Amino acid sequence: MYNRRWQQQQTARSDRWKREDEAPRLKDRITELESLKLELEEGRVGDAEPVAGTRRVRHIVVPRAAALFELPCSDNKCTNGGHDLTDVLLAALDARQGVIEGEHTCVGTREDQPCGLVLRYRAVATYRSGAES
Repeated sequence: MYNRRWQQQQTARSDRWKREDEAPRLKDRITELESLKLELEEGRVGDAEPVAGTRRVRHIVVPRAAALFELPCSDNKCTNGGHDLTDVLLAALDARQGVIEGEHTCVGTREDQPCGLVLRYRAVATYRSGAES
């Protein structure tokens, strides 16, 4: 059982990396974007506190980053889960928003039930030429 889950996770990771490699570059999509930081934490629906160990910050290396924001679910019992923030973040970055906040519920399953882990995110972007709003 563990070996099968590990193989599924490895396959999902490889597939995500392939999509990142094939995606357009963020610097080409949002040319004025100078920096981007994602503050992330995951929790269960209705819980004010995040699940222990899920708070993290990702500093996006804009010149090399893919214009793709797919994040895996941190629950190791979740199957086919994750969070795709691509459309939301790109739309906000296109609009030159400086701070983008929201939540996304995992689309995977956990023991034949919806996973339901909620990703709370805050993106902080800076732009060249005073384009930040």
